[in-house]
Amino acid sequence: MKFNYEVINEDSNIALVTLWSSINQIKGGMLGSSARLVGIIGNLYTSVGINYMISTLGKMNWIDTLVVYGIDYNGVGDILIQFFKNERLNIILIDRDIVDKIKSTVRIIDLREAFKSRDINALVRAIHENYRPGRRPVRPLINVEFNEHEYGGGWVIPLVGGFIYEKDTYRSWVKLVDLVLNYGFDKGDYREFITPLVVIDSTGKPHPFRRLSETGLKGFEPLAEAINAIINELRVNPHSTSAVYYGGDYLIQGS
Repeated sequence: MKFNYEVINEDSNIALVTLWSSINQIKGGMLGSSARLVGIIGNLYTSVGINYMISTLGKMNWIDTLVVYGIDYNGVGDILIQFFKNERLNIILIDRDIVDKIKSTVRIIDLREAFKSRDINALVRAIHENYRPGRRPVRPLINVEFNEHEYGGGWVIPLVGGFIYEKDTYRSWVKLVDLVLNYGFDKGDYREFITPLVVIDSTGKPHPFRRLSETGLKGFEPLAEAINAIINELRVNPHSTSAVYYGGDYLIQGS
């Protein structure tokens, strides 16, 4: 699966984990010039992602400080903190000896409460106090391999079917990401969960997705431009499973 992080300063020993918060919001809107002291910055959505975070630390073996600053929607921040206090992960994809070797060389600083109060000074202070340039290794360089095994005739975790009911599109997105990353399985450059169902109750509100015109609902003859738009979008996302056209609006759905 592709790792969701950005390298800022390759000489820095600091990794900044923003959990569900926008990387750009914290890097550009909050940190300002202090961002240049951060080695890498990235999101962390679920406990599955901790495996990939460990992999990144294995490759960047001079990172010795992990700062957690962001919004924790689903408790993954708690899991991360407890993990570094020698608690086990519920989904472990890496050899445990390698995990222990890497995490024993990393100090974690929990600033989630500072994020809640919008205390950017606490983040800036932590970065400046712990910054150590020079790429001095604190552990051997480790190339981490992932193991997702099938168990007997099926998987140990569910892969098909999931139901989400919400009145808010953003909250439904959070729940869907959590579902896919926790219970989906790795397909190389993306993670897949088959047939999740998301119902958004928009009673009394404007339709949360594309507006469907009355004329569009009566006649389904697609315009050539719409067909070309669908084809182009499918080229970008070839894993999509279907494309639906309604009047002047269309929807691409898939993995």
